[in-house]
Amino acid sequence: MKIVPLNDKLVVRKIESRMQSSGGILLIRNDDNLKAVVVAVSSGYIKSGKFHNIPVNVGTIVLLNKGAGLVTDVTGEKLLLIREEDIMAVVVE
Repeated sequence: MKIVPLNDKLVVRKIESRMQSSGGILLIRNDDNLKAVVVAVSSGYIKSGKFHNIPVNVGTIVLLNKGAGLVTDVTGEKLLLIREEDIMAVVVE
């Protein structure tokens, strides 16, 4: 099954921040901001009579506000359905 977002929506997968302690214990960070990778993007939307493209592509890493989006597991994995305005920044490596 595949999710196709509509209007100003995107589908993203959370990226967990993991660190390893000096003793070898894996620590999962719980930041206020959420790092995610875009897995699906809508084709765009019309606002005030003008067509707007979503400015990110599949594979782009983005920062979201904690609590943004709707959690779904339609495809068998937990994904977030978010709005374009939920994206705070794009991570450029």
